[in-house]
Amino acid sequence: MVKSGFLAVGLMALGGTLQAQDAAPAPRPNIDAALRAEPGAVAQVMAAQDLYALSLSQNDALAALAAGRIMSGVTLSALPRRPVSGSAPDGPSAPQMPGAAAMFDRAKRLTLDEGLAALIESERAASTAAPQLIVGASEGSVPAQSQDTWDLAFYAGSLAEIAVIGPGTAVLQITVQDAQGRMICQQAGPRDRLYCPFVPQENGQFSVIVGNLAAQSTGYRLLTN
Repeated sequence: MVKSGFLAVGLMALGGTLQAQDAAPAPRPNIDAALRAEPGAVAQVMAAQDLYALSLSQNDALAALAAGRIMSGVTLSALPRRPVSGSAPDGPSAPQMPGAAAMFDRAKRLTLDEGLAALIESERAASTAAPQLIVGASEGSVPAQSQDTWDLAFYAGSLAEIAVIGPGTAVLQITVQDAQGRMICQQAGPRDRLYCPFVPQENGQFSVIVGNLAAQSTGYRLLTN
């Protein structure tokens, strides 16, 4: 009788193991894990804007010049896309994003050195012939403790870059999900400079949710490659 009891317990345990082995694995998000998401044009814009902001706070002509050189390889293209839900039509404006010309102008105003001024003009002239990467930019405004949802399409095997840039005083969060609602990435931070790069495994639609965790409305820019 005891042997039969042990046999029954053993069969039950074996059955549970087989069921666990037969269970289908959890669906993976639409990311190609074999391809690394190297920083691209959107990351270049963010680096230039951060460096330019530093040049303003430090009155540093060299930093402004370096920011202009980085920004000169990128063209911001305004895209009239809108969130599919959320957004405050009469909310705060999106932060300004100066281009390379404005950065070179600022560098020129910050220096009294003739040699550096000549270098700035040389870099300005060279920038007009630089190959241009295109970054799409859209404006949004999200109320306090609320969120906007954007629907974007990206291609399999190609770098997808998504960034959110706020005014520097907000607390924003970005959540990216694939068409099945599976998490791609999520970031939040008080500097409201959020960046999500990935490589899709398949062509598809992705939801980009921009959340405002602060107590006041804020404007922002959505950047994509």
